[in-house]
Amino acid sequence: MGGAIAAVAGAVNDALRPHGARVTAMPITPEAVLEALAGGVREGTQQ
Repeated sequence: MGGAIAAVAGAVNDALRPHGARVTAMPITPEAVLEALAGGVREGTQQ
């Protein structure tokens, strides 16, 4: 299942890249994506 999680994280960051945003913390939530799009990169470690 780890490969699937990495694939989803990669897809999210690929979608955010044109906007200059990225999410590096887990879990990737809608709020984290919106925060990244608003200009803050959400960084951290897996929980």
